[in-house]
Amino acid sequence: MYNNDLLDEARQHIKIIHENTDGRDEDFKRANTLLNNAEQIVFLGFGYNPINLERLQINAISKGKHVIGTCVGLGAAEQAEVRVNCPDLSLLDNVDCYEMVKERMQWR
Repeated sequence: MYNNDLLDEARQHIKIIHENTDGRDEDFKRANTLLNNAEQIVFLGFGYNPINLERLQINAISKGKHVIGTCVGLGAAEQAEVRVNCPDLSLLDNVDCYEMVKERMQWR
């Protein structure tokens, strides 16, 4: 269960990624390493920008992994584009983050 302390902790680690790299290539390298070592990938509140998917090298990383994500606010055409840009996404669901984590993630 979440609480205000956990939310504050999570809030401190949110990074806004701008179009220019301004030194953030290291952030993408670290994210790439973490994603590469992950058993499953869960996108929560992610915009699926094709440039960010490419920078994360998600198509190379996602092979054979359980990849799911939320798509609240995305229309049918946008969801279709996400599936083209991230073909290994096994579930793209119009649920909030809590529901995705609680009901759709694979817990072992």
